[in-house]
Amino acid sequence: MVLPGATPSPEPVQLEPLPQPGARVSMGTPGKTTSGVFLLDYAGLGIPGALYPLDGRTGAGLAGFKPIEVGHAARFYPAPTGNLIAARSTAGIYLLDARDWSVTFVTYESVSDWWSPFWSPDSRFLFNISREAENQNLERIDVATGSKDTVASLGDWWPVAARFHPDGRTLFVLGMNSSDPRTNLLDGDPFLVALDPFTGAENGRVVLPGLVVGQRRESNAGRTWYGQYFTDIAVSLDGRRVFVPHPESESVTVIDAKSMTRERTIELAATKRPWRRALDGMTGWFVTRAVAKGGPVSRVQAQLSPDGRFLYVAGARDVGCDGPPSCEEGRPLGLRVIDTESLKVVHREPGISSFVVSPDGRTLAGWAGGWWGPEATPNGDYVRHGDGVKVVDAREPRVRLHLLPGEPVQTAAIAPNGNVLVAIPGPGLASAMRNQGKCAEACYYLRLFEPARGELTGERLLYSGIFELFTQGD
Repeated sequence: MVLPGATPSPEPVQLEPLPQPGARVSMGTPGKTTSGVFLLDYAGLGIPGALYPLDGRTGAGLAGFKPIEVGHAARFYPAPTGNLIAARSTAGIYLLDARDWSVTFVTYESVSDWWSPFWSPDSRFLFNISREAENQNLERIDVATGSKDTVASLGDWWPVAARFHPDGRTLFVLGMNSSDPRTNLLDGDPFLVALDPFTGAENGRVVLPGLVVGQRRESNAGRTWYGQYFTDIAVSLDGRRVFVPHPESESVTVIDAKSMTRERTIELAATKRPWRRALDGMTGWFVTRAVAKGGPVSRVQAQLSPDGRFLYVAGARDVGCDGPPSCEEGRPLGLRVIDTESLKVVHREPGISSFVVSPDGRTLAGWAGGWWGPEATPNGDYVRHGDGVKVVDAREPRVRLHLLPGEPVQTAAIAPNGNVLVAIPGPGLASAMRNQGKCAEACYYLRLFEPARGELTGERLLYSGIFELFTQGD
């Protein structure tokens, strides 16, 4: 169903010419502010993306704000305080002000070796770990001046995830050694290090045996493949603990941040009866045989609630294959909610691999994004699975609303006004995947729901096979 008056996506607009590094360019109407909801829209492969704010009530483009061309492969990193959003793409590194819709370019240099940037807690500095030859460099951008400097060389190990201590004086980095400096092939046990972000000095390290991250060479029944494992870390608001989820198993290692020692491991799976454990063991054998045909990809997302009371963990896992119909990509592992004081799992919600938390911390929206197969259609396309979006009361926690049950979901977001935005596949997606991402029909529907009653209030047609949706709180 398409709502009457549904809003199509506009054509990307060039920002010409690019300003000098450090120059500030306004793309909004003086005196007006954005709604905190943004859409990055690509019209097809090889076409630069256009970023513009949406009306958080209808999904239409917000009047008085021009799209900003952001180059290719753009990624966005909202600041923890204020209204700035850091962005990196093939166009360089730049800062967006989410309220008056201005852009400040920091550098136009190649950013192919830049890792994911991360903010200091006070939003004064933007940090990054970049690669130069076989060394990792800790780099820092002063937001006020736009100047960039190298803090220190960290050696030849690879960063996996990074988070600041709340006081901003310690940077925790999950790292790993690699046997090949050109890849992230795991060599030995990963480790968590505590760094001084202004000198690069290492103030503590704890080895994490049993944790699998990066790529790992695996074999079974005479077959060899490379598994890929991605994870995240979280730091408690009081700075006492660092949480490290395991992408290859349902567990979280808890680190004492002061002594940099392992405190305990939390098992996320529910306790099972003996017969159930035996059956799971048999099932695991068959899964391992299936994985031997290709290579699994496991990813985990972790985030603290804004009040620090809960740790949310979700993720997905692939079952590798040579081709349909045996593939299953992105099988959801489910959402686990951990009480950060008792370190106990207080809620489990199946069918979720990705989630977002509202700016006020009251609501969580979870979905199974990118879940394909193992079935295939007659023309060879994988069947896409999903069960809509589950809206969770993050304070209890419990599911209070189920939007679009049974529908596959690409992504979702929660606007500062509380509305839930959900992107679901449209009729043009299948053909666009075989046509360089160009959509003859709507590839996606972006639907807006009022969360109190689950009422559909607006819809936008996306003629883009590639897009990103994100929000910024007040």
